[in-house]
Amino acid sequence: MDIEDFKYSILSLKGLLTKHVRLLLKDDRDVEDIIQETFLKLWKMRDELKSHPNVTGLSVMIAKNLSLNQLKEKKRMEPLDILSLSTSKDLNSEIELKDEVKEILKIIDNFPSLQKQIFLMKHVDEYEVNEIAEITGSSKESIRMHLSRARRRINENFLR
Repeated sequence: MDIEDFKYSILSLKGLLTKHVRLLLKDDRDVEDIIQETFLKLWKMRDELKSHPNVTGLSVMIAKNLSLNQLKEKKRMEPLDILSLSTSKDLNSEIELKDEVKEILKIIDNFPSLQKQIFLMKHVDEYEVNEIAEITGSSKESIRMHLSRARRRINENFLR
């Protein structure tokens, strides 16, 4: 597919893609970023698009998946946003909470890498144990053991 064909068949989908992405993402800058990233992915696979049976469907699917990935990433970062609280009525309790969260994050940073990855996947990304087991290639029992050890380690170190 040359650039003219790409402009005609892909870039003309911008309005449709924007509607779909805007259903998932509210920020116009995020919507535009996802649209651009979708076009970039489609450009990289432009030679395969000639024979694809439903380019419009593929484009929408790519945009949707990119949007969902961005939402997951934002959700993953939300627990860390507690460090930037600004609307608390009690300044002392806000400072204490920030200190506690920083201390817990320090403890988690010292976990062995697999244990840290499993803990974050479970408690930040909110994956289920079976999903974590599949992703890491570990057994469910091993995942539960790592989670238990991580929680115990946080309790022991945090209460000191």
